[in-house]
This record gives sequence, structure tokens and C-alpha cells, in this order.
Amino acid sequence: MKTFVTAAALLPAIAFALPGAPGHLESMETNCPPAVSENLVFGVPIDVFEAARDSADPSDCNWTSDNCSWALDKPVGFNFTPSCHRHDFGYRNTKAQGRFTSEAKKKIDDNFKRDLYNYCSRFRGIRFHRGVECRRIADIYVAFVRGLGKREELGFMREGSVLEIEFDGVEADAVEAAV
Repeated sequence: MKTFVTAAALLPAIAFALPGAPGHLESMETNCPPAVSENLVFGVPIDVFEAARDSADPSDCNWTSDNCSWALDKPVGFNFTPSCHRHDFGYRNTKAQGRFTSEAKKKIDDNFKRDLYNYCSRFRGIRFHRGVECRRIADIYVAFVRGLGKREELGFMREGSVLEIEFDGVEADAVEAAV
């Protein structure tokens, strides 16, 4: 129940975190080689990515980020900012390279979930309940970027309610009805 209440409390904040929000994916001229951006998004641990980001190395990549957009960067104390940085980097550089397809979006979104879950895995032992809560919140963030991110540019749109997305196989309409 606590996770559901936390999730319900986060929905308004996340609704404003939509990757389709104005300015979210503004393309910046970039000469970032695809092999470099692929490695930074998919090939290195998040701490290595963050070190590269902190030094803007390589400088020809687009390192801009709005963190977790208008959603909380640290929902109930969980630091999702590095994962959001890498997600933004993946979207922005892939777009600038003309490679942002539905397959690329899915791959970047899947990596975002992996990054969030890796972060959540630090909560174990006596704090395992925090890990469960962390993963549930991560699922909400991932559901929103998957269900609501820049669909019109990829040629597919979702009709109806903002909440017509799945959270780990549970229809969000059921969540909406319970609220």
C-alpha cells in the first residue's frame, strides 16, 4: 500500500516530466561519433559516464540535460539524476545523429530502466524494503518515458488517457480506477 501511495503522489510530478514536453529533446548541433555515444550509453558503468559528463569529454557530444525533467530528481531520497543524465544524453545525441528510431528509443529506455534498477540494487539486507520501493518508483519513471516520449516524431501515437500505460504488466486504468 505504501508503494501505491508513493506512486500516486508522484504521478503529478511525473506527468510534467514527459520527454515530449517542449524543449525536452531540443537538438543541438553535435559531431559526437555514433560509436562514442553508443559506448557512453550502453558500454560503460554509470559512474564512468558521469565522470565523462562532468568533464564534458568528448567535447563534441551534447552533454545538456534537464536532469529528470520536471519530475523529482531524488524521489523520496532516491538519486535518479545520473540515470536521467544518461537517458537525456542517449536521446539527444542519437537524435542529432539522425538515428533516433523507435528501436533506438526502446534500447535507450531499456538502458534507463537498467540504470535505475542497478541504483536500486544497493538497498538490500535490512534495507531491502527500500529497494522494493525504489524499483516501483523506477518502474513509474520508465513507464512514463516509454509510454509518453516523443511518439509523434516516431510515427506512433497513443490515444486516450495519459495513464493508459502498463506498470509491470498491470494496466494503469486499474490504478486510475483505484485512485
